[in-house]
Amino acid sequence: MSAQYVLNDVKPGDSGKLVFCPKIVDNPAWLWAGSTGFTQYENGLTEPEEDVDDTGGDPGPGNGELADNIQVTVAYCEPTVDEPSAPDDFETVRELNNPEDYTLADLLLELQTGYLLDGLEEDDDQWVPTDDGAYPASPDSDTQTGPCLCIDWNVPTTVGNVIQSDSVEFDIGFTAQQSRHNDDPNNPYVDAVATADYYNPSGHGNPTNGTLVANVSWSDDTVALRFDFQDDDDGVDFADTSDYSSTNLPVMIDADENGFTDFQLIWNTNSPQNVDPLDSAPFAKREHDNSDGSPGAYVELPNNWNAVKTGDSITWGVPRSELGSSFKLSTWGSTGGEGPVVEISTDSDNSPNFTESTEYVEVSES
Repeated sequence: MSAQYVLNDVKPGDSGKLVFCPKIVDNPAWLWAGSTGFTQYENGLTEPEEDVDDTGGDPGPGNGELADNIQVTVAYCEPTVDEPSAPDDFETVRELNNPEDYTLADLLLELQTGYLLDGLEEDDDQWVPTDDGAYPASPDSDTQTGPCLCIDWNVPTTVGNVIQSDSVEFDIGFTAQQSRHNDDPNNPYVDAVATADYYNPSGHGNPTNGTLVANVSWSDDTVALRFDFQDDDDGVDFADTSDYSSTNLPVMIDADENGFTDFQLIWNTNSPQNVDPLDSAPFAKREHDNSDGSPGAYVELPNNWNAVKTGDSITWGVPRSELGSSFKLSTWGSTGGEGPVVEISTDSDNSPNFTESTEYVEVSES
């Protein structure tokens, strides 16, 4: 089940709320929220917008900035009246892990690789986890047993003329898989998955264990690459800078499968010479020579590329046009010598050569 939305004629100071109240009748299920992506439209340039927007005013898709300037807060919520009919009829149960300055573009990028909703049910006016973590069943289509999902959005008053005439089109959908006899659900929104366990080199003084899960999802406009750090329960997390000040994750991409790295996607929170000076820090793109894969300069993420970190997940959005119908990727994550290392590769992060490695992820849109 999915619904499509279009936001247009939105101005600084405008706000709203999207509310989803899924009901799964009779059988509890693993419930995923997801999106096939979003498309922005410039719709031409007004005279004030021309002073601050250099995209050229193409009226077609791809050049708008609206989704990047709408901030969102995502939460589990519940109705406060028996028959809710307006956004004010809902109150927050628990906010999800919303990063600072979380945008609609960030949310839709993350939803492209799917989000598994928590299994919560109400018990004595308290929301508690279900026994197996699945979303609870409703006895009929009129009874709400699990929590609703609320997305509050607003356009800060500080946003200028860059969004004049812009619009954004997107969809949000839900997919359920019966939890009975399905203890380990498959994410219906991803096209490729790879995993690797952390390892702790001798001499690193702050070890921890866990698994890195790489997820790739294609859409018409964007390829989403999400990396989930699934840590054990010792309270030390690979992607937490309070535990490891130099934690980082480079992702090497062979976009045309010629055997050499074309570029790296960089997340590095402690790179004073290369990444920190960039406006897109801690995210960056590192150029490589396509003929031999040799690494080059660190540069800003281009305007039509996206990146976001939410909790222990890092997601990049790469324009579909930057990748072939299939491509290769590998990773070599590090905590800067403080703790564990994790790699989906047999090469180091500076190796340009895919031809000598078999431990990479090969992804095809088919």
